[in-house]
Amino acid sequence: MTRKAFLVGINRYPDPRNNLKGCVNDALLMAKTLREQYGFSGTADIKLLTDERATTANIRKGLEGLVAAAAPSPRAGPPIRKPGTIAIPAVGFTVGQGPTFLPI
Repeated sequence: MTRKAFLVGINRYPDPRNNLKGCVNDALLMAKTLREQYGFSGTADIKLLTDERATTANIRKGLEGLVAAAAPSPRAGPPIRKPGTIAIPAVGFTVGQGPTFLPI
């Protein structure tokens, strides 16, 4: 079974007043957890965008790549919930039927 993860962490924004701390670190730790706890393999399974590389175009391209590679599967990814998190089913699927995007 092919598993894919697309992680985005942004600390630095064009307006420094909007900068955050820890978002890039969270994305890196999530990638590590996916590899060590859930058997994902490096860059083949996990795509990671951080800071300046996390442009709207690159995020859209990454999400489109996930949808293009998606197939219905009875297995869901690890349950991840943070305040404000919502599950978004991929286009053409219902929640629980196929790939789900989980923005955190």
